[in-house]
Amino acid sequence: MSNYFHVVTQDLNKSEQVLFRDLSKKELKKHFLKPFKNGRNLFINGTIYKNAEIKKVQIIKTEVHFQKTLDIYEDQQNNSRNKLNNEQYGSGVVFVGPYFSQDIDIIDCGENVTTEFLKLPPSNQPSFLASIFKNPWFIRIVGGIILAVILWAISHYSGLAL
Repeated sequence: MSNYFHVVTQDLNKSEQVLFRDLSKKELKKHFLKPFKNGRNLFINGTIYKNAEIKKVQIIKTEVHFQKTLDIYEDQQNNSRNKLNNEQYGSGVVFVGPYFSQDIDIIDCGENVTTEFLKLPPSNQPSFLASIFKNPWFIRIVGGIILAVILWAISHYSGLAL
């Protein structure tokens, strides 16, 4: 039996949306967890989602794919409403209209497995190598060495004395 993973995020404006649907565990790690943990922005279907603006993440696991899960949930909600209406018939309380599921309802349909994959917030720190190359002292020293080598090469091969 396969599992499907869906990633739901909430931004700073408290707007929730489903970023990924129907991912395998391997795809979840590659497409979401690795970039997110490293503090990189996410590029999904032509849209850039800034890592710093993601306030909340939920990873939901389901046993069937996204749309089938929502269809099952919608049927359950409508059956529940119909049952309540039948039990309440004659009491003056009626729940009107069918329930239409939204993508965000996936949160209520599956198992929240976020803590299995994310235990720490994303890193906003550059990698060790990137921090070395961005260090102004490193740039000055390496730049000075490169300049000295260039000047030496010019004087050595052109015969000019500097």
